Amino acid sequence: MADIPCAFRGGKLILALWMFTLPAKGPSFAYAARSEQALSVDQGPIKVKIKATNGRIVIRYGKERQVDVKTLIRADSPSKLTETVEKIERVGKDLYFRQMDAFKESETPKTGYENYSPPVVDLTLSVPHEAVLSIDTYNSDIKVEGVSGAAFLKTYNGRIAYQAQSGKPLKLFASTRNGKLQSDVLLSTEPTSPVHLETYNGDISITATAPPKHFTNGKFFNGHRFVSQDWYVVDGLIAHHAPPVAVQVEDLKGAFVAPAYGDAHTHHFEGDYFSKLMVGKYLPEGTLFAQTMTEHLSMKAAANKVVNQADSMDVAFADAGFTATNAHPTFTYESLASNLPKDLTPQQRSDRLKGRRTQDGDAYWIVDTARELEKAWPKFLAGDPDLVKVFLVDTANRDKNKDGFMGSFGLDPVILPLVVGRAHKAGLRVYAHVDTAVDYKLALESGVDGLAHMPGYGFNEGSEDTVKLTPELAKLASGHYVQLTAGLAAGYAEKNLKHTQTLQAENIREMRRAGAVPIVGSDSYGSTTAGEVQAWFQLGQTPLQVLTSLSKDTPQSIFPWRSVGEIREGYEADWVILPEDPLRNRAVLLRPTRVLKRGMPIYVSKGGSK
Repeated sequence: MADIPCAFRGGKLILALWMFTLPAKGPSFAYAARSEQALSVDQGPIKVKIKATNGRIVIRYGKERQVDVKTLIRADSPSKLTETVEKIERVGKDLYFRQMDAFKESETPKTGYENYSPPVVDLTLSVPHEAVLSIDTYNSDIKVEGVSGAAFLKTYNGRIAYQAQSGKPLKLFASTRNGKLQSDVLLSTEPTSPVHLETYNGDISITATAPPKHFTNGKFFNGHRFVSQDWYVVDGLIAHHAPPVAVQVEDLKGAFVAPAYGDAHTHHFEGDYFSKLMVGKYLPEGTLFAQTMTEHLSMKAAANKVVNQADSMDVAFADAGFTATNAHPTFTYESLASNLPKDLTPQQRSDRLKGRRTQDGDAYWIVDTARELEKAWPKFLAGDPDLVKVFLVDTANRDKNKDGFMGSFGLDPVILPLVVGRAHKAGLRVYAHVDTAVDYKLALESGVDGLAHMPGYGFNEGSEDTVKLTPELAKLASGHYVQLTAGLAAGYAEKNLKHTQTLQAENIREMRRAGAVPIVGSDSYGSTTAGEVQAWFQLGQTPLQVLTSLSKDTPQSIFPWRSVGEIREGYEADWVILPEDPLRNRAVLLRPTRVLKRGMPIYVSKGGSK
């Protein structure tokens, strides 16, 4: 049971010391329904017209001639939700999106719509590079990334963020009434300008992407070794050829370049303070991508103001995971939220906390029955998670453990496939916390997409068969990502660490032979991947295996919908610049001189150069 901040092993309680006060009660959430679809388009520009009332509109450049649509509808009650009117029409190359109010129970909007709160409709579009955008909304925030062509955007109370394209006309028209206008590109008030942005009470932010660059004299990682290459970066994407505009030349002077790193198992991107703290720790090691494997949903909004920004790390959120009454991780979260005396023994603390669920819907979801899952699911989707986390703990002894120490068991295995089915229908991946070989087998046979642990990190005594992966078991993980969390053994198996590490090494070998994909996940609250990387080397993993996981497999497991983790045409230019070959000198692996995000330096070491 390793998920931060857990666990209990052999009578020893390990709790992370969190430096913030947890909410006494979980927040109330809106109901939601997710809608996804893809519309193919013909060659050439496509016109997109959107009319909406509330929510968030994000439009991104999509490489393919296809429009991917994801909407998330929120409401205060199911009855209001059913009153939402959403229409998507296709006429030739024109797409029309109408998300207007038809709410019988809602009040008549007041003048200016300041207090108008109908169900919220979040809309995300991935459109061809050339697009004509026309958006008229009342309270929506509008964000346009990587799309060239004309854009006419208007919001009354929302915010507009427009990322201008290099090599494209930067004549923009922007007006605001009582809002703020921020721009790092020249603005024009010409009515015929290609971009028109207007807001009444909101903010407008216009930023230009980095100018096209030509990176020369570098040695780039091709998945096997570092080779001498030149690359262009245009609008944050890697290109073989120069664009038809002025290009800046950057001489790498023989430096070694690899894709930026990832950490697939964290719990510390919560709120503003800790998110800033962790970004400050991760970037100097080259980690640009991270994934929470549960966090307090009530702290996610504040975290997103720090991460998932142009000059910061990108983080995918699992939100609260699915478990059972008194099961892991309820004991940990309830302990942190309680005011129990500190001198209580773990068993006394467990006895007093049993039955509490003050963090339900915020740090975890309790779903003991299919009916409870049905009620919780739309509320879970309302948080707009990137993936789903489920907890399996010593499932073979679940019935016996249920009456014992709080947190010594997990989700009812009968509920697991129901969660997986709902998640896959919503287009979400599922990762399972597993401790034993039985958990491992159950999770994979239930259709999960990946594992949050490799069995064996906490093995101290007993039969090795409970954590050992046979070739037959290993095959179940073929093609699946497995977060090894190997470094946890130092804290959980200290009684017999050397023997435990021998078992871990054997399990890794079996999974690699079977075609599983080991990925880096630290699962160490307040710490980075450094300890996990060291554990990989202690288990006999080679520098090439570690670098491949850090820079390719782990980032791609976190953001499978993005082109990251490789240095190739059309991929994001998210790079770490290293002074030496890390395959020959592993000491430099986590010591980059610079970290680039889409070609822009967001971290420079004291001895580095922009």
